[in-house]
Amino acid sequence: MAASSPGPLACPRCGSTAIRGDRAGFGAGKALGGGILFGPLGLLAGFAGSKRVVVACLNCGHEWPAAQQSRSRGIGCIQVIAALFLLGIAVRVCGPHGSTHDMSTTATTAPGFVAPKPPVAYVVPPEIMLTATAQRVPTGEIIIAGTTNLPDRTKLGAEVGGGQDYAILVSGGTFRSTGFTDRGRPLPPGPHKIHLLAHFNEAWQSADVLGAIGTGGSRLNGKFIKPEDPSLTDSPKLLDVTMTVQFPPVALDGVALDLVKKAVLTVDGQRSATDVDTNVALFMKAPGLRPAKGWLVSNEGSSKYLVSYSFVDWTLGEQLATWEADVASKSVRYVNEAAKNFSWTPTE
Repeated sequence: MAASSPGPLACPRCGSTAIRGDRAGFGAGKALGGGILFGPLGLLAGFAGSKRVVVACLNCGHEWPAAQQSRSRGIGCIQVIAALFLLGIAVRVCGPHGSTHDMSTTATTAPGFVAPKPPVAYVVPPEIMLTATAQRVPTGEIIIAGTTNLPDRTKLGAEVGGGQDYAILVSGGTFRSTGFTDRGRPLPPGPHKIHLLAHFNEAWQSADVLGAIGTGGSRLNGKFIKPEDPSLTDSPKLLDVTMTVQFPPVALDGVALDLVKKAVLTVDGQRSATDVDTNVALFMKAPGLRPAKGWLVSNEGSSKYLVSYSFVDWTLGEQLATWEADVASKSVRYVNEAAKNFSWTPTE
């Protein structure tokens, strides 16, 4: 006669299948080692060497030896252990009174963890705005800085006098150019026209920027946005702004620095072939010399300034070549040996 297949394990008192099992002498160390080496099934190693399996009903609390029921059904202890283990790792685990808990929804987030906020997507405004001002840095250069509602990493260009900067990037709604001069000399104070521009193609903009504003700037509008070819209805767009901004006056330390850099001095009766700025750049290419802090300016009082160039001599360490500039008389003289050396180059 064929044996009937065993049914699910159940409490002999109340018939509930909400049961758990344990074995007297369960080895935590063995279970931990088995779990590390072999995963969840390795936890069964904790039962190795134990005496007997005890089964408990989670519904009525009744306990009984596993052999009492399993052997009568033709089930060995290992099968009982495996069955109980599988019950423990099921996605839905029965509770004491038939309740269930969905393990798949259990949170595993560490205490104090704050989920990062998703990046805020750029929303194209109804009109592109842009403002710009001129700032003068201590060395006398003019910086064009401003604000815009174009997306971050949009590349802009600026044309000031005869200079250009086509690598200005928008960041946080602001932008800032490199310094502009008039062939190395400070641009004079007062009103000046500047030109700001941007093309919206792959040569100028990144894929992220074009994805936000549309290829060719198709999603952009406003008085600063113009067609590249006005004769075409589907022309790509560009940013094209010409405005007048006020250049601040040159600070006196900037005047003093400019006087020194552009001075062509006479040393021991011989006039230098080039100015101090060109001479310094030439000397810094010589073996054993390199720039350190660069140009430094300090006021001696009245109209006189000390203008120094910081450099490193590999044998002497950091050194200063120092000149005196009088912004009132526009005169320049060297005051130490290093400055004297840097003040003269021979005529070719």
